[in-house]
Amino acid sequence: MDYDPTELGRRLLAARVRRGWSQRDAAERTRVPQSTITRMECGRTVRETLRVLDALAAGYGERLDHLLYGSPVRERVLAATRTASAGDPERALAHAVELLEFDDSLDAVVSELRQQRVNPTPVYSRA
Repeated sequence: MDYDPTELGRRLLAARVRRGWSQRDAAERTRVPQSTITRMECGRTVRETLRVLDALAAGYGERLDHLLYGSPVRERVLAATRTASAGDPERALAHAVELLEFDDSLDAVVSELRQQRVNPTPVYSRA
């Protein structure tokens, strides 16, 4: 897994704060040592094990890929609102992100309603 430890730390902190948890609360609920949580939130991590990352994602109610790489929905909305010049873009951004992430979480729960990604089958030729 190749991820940016600083961005992972920022997302871990945001997820914990959204839950209203202290680092001690998070450590108790995820069974990840508080010192590890502190180090990771500060971006000082040496490629944590999948067990640790998975425990944090599950404990925070977040998707592991979103913690590691960010939400593609959030990133697209952020890019779009950076170009906004009128009104209150911060308020619009917060509302749009909330709605889009809710939609994304519904897609994860109700899989038969989600549009399926079609990946073309690679064609290998033997020379």
